Amino acid sequence: MKKIAFLTVLTMLVPTVLLAQSHVKHGNIVYTFGYNEVPSNCNIPLIGFVNMAHGDQQSLHVGFVNTTEDNMGGAQIGFINTVGDGMEGIQISFVNTTGDSQQGFQCGFINTIGDSFKGVQTGFINTIGDHATTVQVGFINTIGDRMAGTQVGFINTVGDRAIGAQIGFINSVQRVDGLQVGFINGVEKLNGLQFGFVNSVGRVEHGVPIGFLSFVKHGGYQASEFSFNEMYPYNISYKLGVEKFYTFPIVSYNPNLAEPWAIGFGAGSIVPMNEEVFFNPELSSQTVLSGDYKEFSSLVLNFGHAFTENVDFLAGPSLVWNRTNNKPLFSLRDWNLDANDQLHLGLRASLRYRF
Repeated sequence: MKKIAFLTVLTMLVPTVLLAQSHVKHGNIVYTFGYNEVPSNCNIPLIGFVNMAHGDQQSLHVGFVNTTEDNMGGAQIGFINTVGDGMEGIQISFVNTTGDSQQGFQCGFINTIGDSFKGVQTGFINTIGDHATTVQVGFINTIGDRMAGTQVGFINTVGDRAIGAQIGFINSVQRVDGLQVGFINGVEKLNGLQFGFVNSVGRVEHGVPIGFLSFVKHGGYQASEFSFNEMYPYNISYKLGVEKFYTFPIVSYNPNLAEPWAIGFGAGSIVPMNEEVFFNPELSSQTVLSGDYKEFSSLVLNFGHAFTENVDFLAGPSLVWNRTNNKPLFSLRDWNLDANDQLHLGLRASLRYRF
């Protein structure tokens, strides 16, 4: 049986080797199971351990190392795929590289395109040198100039402008026309929406950053507020974001309580009514600094008046859901929901300084 198997393999190899030797003499084609080499526009499939194609190719390359010197149309499937110039087709391997532009699909651990790209790129590290109309899915996604499409990854970067969406842990772009969703978002010009824990914006053109903290250099909203309310006589908060949506940490103090301090966080929006008067709803939640978990939440419907460019006076009704067992300083009406929960209708007044 061993002799028969050996003779069978030998019978298959001999014509291939003879053909390869014949072409080697002419300096045109080498075609074996181990190494394949073809000249430009020799569009036969290359299946071997190492495949080398000179010039342009329209073909299928399957091997451990696939290399095309110039342009390629078709598919490269292997461990290392390289196209020196442009590519129209599919690259699937551990490392994919296209020197110029590509249309199609790249799937691998490291994907690199030197110039522009139109298609889908998926891998651990994806890089496009210039502009792209694409969906990038990976751990680190980078586009050197402009993007129209979507980036999904841990770190997403576009050098100039993104029209579409960036979804990841860290997102960075000069200008976004669309959506950023991440833990940390950075953009120089925002024309869309940001959702994140920390948002950094150079300038808001048409859009809103929504996050735990939103830092806006130009056109943002920053203010310090001192207020008096039904639960605590002394409150200080810092507003940060834009007028359409801002967030604020708040610290409260009541010297008449055994546990006098409370801290919390809230969000609000400013709706202009005219040049001096505005409507300002706010929602916040606070926790009493004690050994037990005690909290209260408030909805406040403020109406504000701008005394100067920087100073505002605000007042309005408030509805407090109280789970602290602390009695309010005053209230317009109270409701006992159960042994631990009460509702209070109160009033609030504050003085706010805009930066």
